[in-house]
Amino acid sequence: MKLEKWIIVFDLDDTLFSEKEYFFSGISYVEQFITDLYKVPFNGEIFKAYKKGVKDLWGWSSKKLKLPLETKESFLWVYRNHKPKIKLFPGIIDLINELNKLDAKVVILTDGRSVTQRLKIKALNLDRLPLYISEEYSSIKPKKKRFMSIQKTWKGSKF
Repeated sequence: MKLEKWIIVFDLDDTLFSEKEYFFSGISYVEQFITDLYKVPFNGEIFKAYKKGVKDLWGWSSKKLKLPLETKESFLWVYRNHKPKIKLFPGIIDLINELNKLDAKVVILTDGRSVTQRLKIKALNLDRLPLYISEEYSSIKPKKKRFMSIQKTWKGSKF
């Protein structure tokens, strides 16, 4: 069976990998960043605050470090721009490889910021796949703009 006329579109977060794994990777990175930059042992601190139900982790971190609340924006950007330590769900790479063997085209459609989503894609070694990120289209899911772009790129295909 050949699928050369098929375009298979996957969402990224919580479809191909665990968004929670990304979240924990980011927390760990920010903790290490704070430890290194401010010379304050902070490893495990943000994670403990999360476990206690703290909603504004970056504001909490600023307060704990006795920094102005505005620094929470910097911590948020460190989180968003970290190189994540994440992996695909079991079987995903086999599925993508099998779809490629059957001549299907695999595409990723995802919501989020361009840099953050591209860092995830790179960490997952999926950067060879066509990527449609909401920020790059000034749209969010379920807006049709990216879906229409995919259909326009592969006219006459099945999706």
